[in-house]
Amino acid sequence: IATVLVAILINISKIRILGIEFATFLGVITAVAYDPIAGAMLGAVVIAIHMIIANYIGPYTIWVVPAYCVGSYVAGLLGASSIIMAWLSATMLINALCLVFTMIFYRQHAGAYAPYLVTNIIINFFLFSAFGESAVALLSA
Repeated sequence: IATVLVAILINISKIRILGIEFATFLGVITAVAYDPIAGAMLGAVVIAIHMIIANYIGPYTIWVVPAYCVGSYVAGLLGASSIIMAWLSATMLINALCLVFTMIFYRQHAGAYAPYLVTNIIINFFLFSAFGESAVALLSA
């Protein structure tokens, strides 16, 4: 529900420059609590829904959705010891993949991606710091 509401807000207010999304959080938490494949699937589905509702449709969709899938999967493989390390690995991988592919195929928008990238890392840091451990514990119980 939060993903849909945020995506609607982004579409209405045109605040695309901010890296607000819940796909990283939900994908990583699911991958760590349950299974990397489940987290990868959820991360991909949630970011796809977010992108459609927020009207983030373009050539970058081709690499963004798989990047969230891969990031969540890797976090699930690495995340048993620390949810912050799982988040950090997922976020860095997702953003690195998106930046590389943007530079290769959509270079003219690389500068516009930088504020999104920075705010995405900051927002996800706060989400995982505040709720990460509790969410994994809740799902694992």
